[in-house]
Amino acid sequence: MIADTPEHAAAAFYRAFERRDLDDMMAVWSTAPDTVCIHPMGHRLDGYDAIRETWKQIFGNAPAMHFHNTRERFIVNRDIAIQTLQEIIYVEGQTGSPSGVLATNIFRCEAGEWRMIMHHASPRPESASSKSVPAERRIH
Repeated sequence: MIADTPEHAAAAFYRAFERRDLDDMMAVWSTAPDTVCIHPMGHRLDGYDAIRETWKQIFGNAPAMHFHNTRERFIVNRDIAIQTLQEIIYVEGQTGSPSGVLATNIFRCEAGEWRMIMHHASPRPESASSKSVPAERRIH
């Protein structure tokens, strides 16, 4: 994977997530020891190996998911980029409204490639309405 911008790295992250492709997912991540991942309602995971193990578990146990990301913003300063967004997650086979997650992703430019060094996601507040989600994007 060569991500020459943080936006390309973010797109690769969500593509790998939707495909449940562990190799592609981990190609996005930095192998540096300061990487951090916090899944919704989860514990802090430090380091590449711990992060890889949790993605392996998620991809092995979770149904297919599709993302519609909204309220996306990037702040880029030299070799660090911060992405904030709202993930609207459509789970295959699930009825009803999709779930929403607020996420922060941090990328660092390492040897000319942008790599993820942090992913932190938490459930969005109940006050957020699924009415803002286009009906045609819902998966049933």
